[in-house]
Amino acid sequence: MSERDLADATEILPNRLYWVALHTAPRASPKVHFFSVDHEFIYEPFFADFGPLNLSMVWRFCKLLEVKLTDTSLAEKRIIYYCSHDPKKRANAATLMCAFQVIVLGKTGEEVWDVMFGLIIWWQNAFSSYNTSLGIASTCQEDIDLLAACSKTQSGSLDEAPFVASDRS
Repeated sequence: MSERDLADATEILPNRLYWVALHTAPRASPKVHFFSVDHEFIYEPFFADFGPLNLSMVWRFCKLLEVKLTDTSLAEKRIIYYCSHDPKKRANAATLMCAFQVIVLGKTGEEVWDVMFGLIIWWQNAFSSYNTSLGIASTCQEDIDLLAACSKTQSGSLDEAPFVASDRS
């Protein structure tokens, strides 16, 4: 990962957790732990859409990242969640990181939106077909709504059992 790539990274937790889209897989580093789920969590399209990933995948991602953040062998490392520049993978990866911030870190959807998407134009373009209706979405309102819905999990209204009962995606 070049310095330029790191400059493009979004800092989620100061000096600890970052999200970035990369053109190539990064090399291992003694000070940085890189990981990606681009090939692990695959969206099954309904129509002309490409996400968001289902709630089971969101839950599994949140748990995976929680483990990484509490792993003593990674305590001194920066954790960088990366994805490819493929717009579909990038949009799903961004949504996973947003959901993590809301569900695990307790941020509001609006706080996450402000931090993750300073380039609102990119967000709107990337998510223009992020819709499971029989048509193409034209706004990013659905994504703000998705983050707001994730906020409801903070009240304890989400039961973990259905997400750990099966390894199905």
